[in-house]
Amino acid sequence: MKKAIVILLSICMFLGLASCGGNSGDRIQSLVQGNMDAIYLGNASDEYIDIIGSTAETQRQNYIEGLNTEAEFFCYYFGIIDSSYDESYDDIKDETKDKIVAMYKQVYDKSKYSTKESVKQSDGSYTVQVTIEPIDIMEQAIDKLLSGTYQPYEDFWTKYEDINTEAMSDEEFNEFYEKYTDEYANVIIDCILGLLPELGYKDAKTLSVQVQADSDDIYSINDDDWNKIDDYIIYYP
Repeated sequence: MKKAIVILLSICMFLGLASCGGNSGDRIQSLVQGNMDAIYLGNASDEYIDIIGSTAETQRQNYIEGLNTEAEFFCYYFGIIDSSYDESYDDIKDETKDKIVAMYKQVYDKSKYSTKESVKQSDGSYTVQVTIEPIDIMEQAIDKLLSGTYQPYEDFWTKYEDINTEAMSDEEFNEFYEKYTDEYANVIIDCILGLLPELGYKDAKTLSVQVQADSDDIYSINDDDWNKIDDYIIYYP
């Protein structure tokens, strides 16, 4: 399964805006590298902030927003949120959200990617070659959870397999389901946290990222290319 391409669209479009004075190829490469550093590492350099005309505080807020967006995706991906029951990220306890965000910060800190010098194209756009080594920890987690050997996961299902929810009042069910969801979420989170020392990488992916100007000479990364970058950083089976 792949992440929906809209997961980080709003933050990526915002961070992609850059007034690259002089159309410098070096600044184009810095835009692409800076976007990735700011979103995945929370590291917005002074050069990058200058290029996009932003502030360090704005970039810090965007980094946190991006982590929360990824945390929300995580809840859907692992079935912590079931949209068919009108559940949403708002239903997750704040402490659990914070734990997921902290987990993703540690995972993203392990991101591996590089950029090469930009090349100007005949139409005035630029291309920057980006190479990414996708993080494999989600694949490892799924393999471990489905192997039958991760005892907290097995214990969770054993604990709840004979619960009769039909006999509960609405109030009792809501209280039960909140506890059930939170326990399940924490089992998954703890599994992934335990795998951090074993985190590895899939085969490297290389793509040419297009950076193009709009009518106001404002340069931004092509949306489709950015979505590919975001898909590659962490591999989701």
